[in-house]
Amino acid sequence: MQQHQDEAAAPLYLRALIIWGKIYGEENPWLSADLSNLATCYEHMKNYADAELALRRAVSNDEKGLPPDSPELAADLNNLGSLYFVTGHSVNAAPLLQRALNIRTKTLGLTDPDTFQTITTYANVLRALHRNPEAEELEAKAKAVRKTP
Repeated sequence: MQQHQDEAAAPLYLRALIIWGKIYGEENPWLSADLSNLATCYEHMKNYADAELALRRAVSNDEKGLPPDSPELAADLNNLGSLYFVTGHSVNAAPLLQRALNIRTKTLGLTDPDTFQTITTYANVLRALHRNPEAEELEAKAKAVRKTP
């Protein structure tokens, strides 16, 4: 059932992107949310190449139109890094997740659920890259923060 919903939603996101692109311009960061949602549909349909293109465009738009410490940019960096991780490209995922984590830590704090999610994914990437001490240090830091009242 979810697969069918993604297949139905993807063309609607594409249509919305065409409309918003005509109104705001193709490189406007306001398109990034729809690009990210489209990428999620593509991921669920196992269309990883198109998911990557959508997320790369979202990140590019964010970088052109948002401050460098924008939580929206961090979300798109996190999503692209996560995609690279699940598709076996941990080397590409690591710098994106590191950037996302830096932004989220600065703007949202370590106790924020989105920051914690990025920590978890980034730690998994570090383990996949055989950088276990870094992963353990990151997890310990997150664990200590989550225990504080």
